Amino acid sequence: MDVMKVCSLSFLFLLIGVTTLSCTDQFSYKTVSLIKNETDFGLHFNLYKDGVTNIADNLVVGAKSRLELYVDENDGSGPGFTYPLLIEGVKYDSMVIEFTADKTAIHNGHFIAGSNLNAINFNSSRNFFNKSNWELNSTKEARRRSERELVYAVTQQDYLNTN
Repeated sequence: MDVMKVCSLSFLFLLIGVTTLSCTDQFSYKTVSLIKNETDFGLHFNLYKDGVTNIADNLVVGAKSRLELYVDENDGSGPGFTYPLLIEGVKYDSMVIEFTADKTAIHNGHFIAGSNLNAINFNSSRNFFNKSNWELNSTKEARRRSERELVYAVTQQDYLNTN
């Protein structure tokens, strides 16, 4: 074989290999975790760890708005679905949601039994820290791509149930 044919064949095999690698069937995911405020009031989320709140950890969500907490995205190498650190990572004792109408809702963390009878215990269907109370919604499905939202919604009923 002459040198020109060998170079041409090598280039052809290289081109086929690159094309094959770039056209894999990997499925990619994107999950956006967010808090959705469905009330007519602004919200302040004050998180407590070891009985102390750190202003850097606190969250503010306007009336009838959403706050994006975390985006988990991958190229097919993993699940692309994790809960935000507020739920999975840092173990907070509790959280106080302050409505701008001077009402509060206290949510106990997973490891806190709590002595406050008005607090929303971890096993409650409205507790912020309980993963089962976050709703997973599909927002976009494509051939090899799935996009979802993981949502905790503060409802008007939550406001009505506060002290």
